[in-house]
Amino acid sequence: MIWRRRRRRFALTAPLLAAILLAGSYAGLSGSLSDSLLFALACGAGAAAASLDLTVRRVHDVNSLIIAATGLAAASLDGSWLSAIPAAIGSAAILGLAGALTSAAKAGATLGLGDILFAAACGLWIEPGHLPSALLAAVAATLVLARPWRSSSPTRIAFVPGLGLGYGAAALFAGLA
Repeated sequence: MIWRRRRRRFALTAPLLAAILLAGSYAGLSGSLSDSLLFALACGAGAAAASLDLTVRRVHDVNSLIIAATGLAAASLDGSWLSAIPAAIGSAAILGLAGALTSAAKAGATLGLGDILFAAACGLWIEPGHLPSALLAAVAATLVLARPWRSSSPTRIAFVPGLGLGYGAAALFAGLA
């Protein structure tokens, strides 16, 4: 019982700490206060979505909507909102295909519609050229966080924490370039 409480507390605090780290790094790299505040709000919504996905295996659309709205607002402030939309569509298409393939193969862990919408919302924060690196970072983060190679691995994997970390890292490194 104590272990379960500790694990739940870790599931709630770890995404929040990762979101604070990502938002703080972005604020240090970005010269704009409005972009930093919008990214911090998106990181907070991502942390809330990751915590919910870790604890109850659900992704609320409100969190994805907040991430999408802040991504569009940040892109419109930069004047690049038309270039953000192809990355969101590409994210949704690639994860939709992956979800269809995993559900057709009767795999234990499948991508749901909430995961796909979350990735599409996160795609608004990156440029289309950074989409492959964001997806590779998301897959790597999901593999590390879920550890599906364990014999006691769960049949349901929380994909949102890995997606959030992967896309957040891609947004940070895109800001560096």
